Amino acid sequence: MESQASGGTAFLYPERIDPDDPASDWVWTGYIDHADGTPDREPGFDAEAPRFDTDQEAISWALKRTPRVVIHDHDNVPYWAGSDPAPGDLLNLWSERP
Repeated sequence: MESQASGGTAFLYPERIDPDDPASDWVWTGYIDHADGTPDREPGFDAEAPRFDTDQEAISWALKRTPRVVIHDHDNVPYWAGSDPAPGDLLNLWSERP
């Protein structure tokens, strides 16, 4: 198991297996940006997530790497799924979505 990264934020989102086929199945993927919202950390790509069948698999992958996890639903609404407290500007919690 990889160790948790220091800082950084994971961004997860659904995408079609075949983006050219609107009937293809959805999977979850994303990336980790090493910026953590503090002024001394510039944004930049840290890791790319593989594709996952479920949101929980994607969140588990992200939490092994960072406590800061933002996940977007199919309507592109952002939710907090991190183990750190949610930032003040992110009011939706993934665990409380309908």
